[in-house]
Amino acid sequence: MVKKTPKVKHNVMEDVVDELALQVKKYGGIDHDDMNDPNYWTEQIRDRAIFANRTIYSDAVTYRRRMIQIAALAISGVESFDRKHG
Repeated sequence: MVKKTPKVKHNVMEDVVDELALQVKKYGGIDHDDMNDPNYWTEQIRDRAIFANRTIYSDAVTYRRRMIQIAALAISGVESFDRKHG
């Protein structure tokens, strides 16, 4: 049986912004991001996507959280890439 998310409206973009802030607090923001190459970003996204895939049918809350993390990582990766390759 799938655990469903509560019937609460979520603003996805707000959730992604909140996750970005959490990742900055946890990892250090631009200084940390710019130490990493594109391979790092794709590995991080892939790892979370694999985990999300395992929870699609069993835990909707975890699946959604992982997808928000992936979106935030993708934004950070693109921002880092743009800073380096302007």
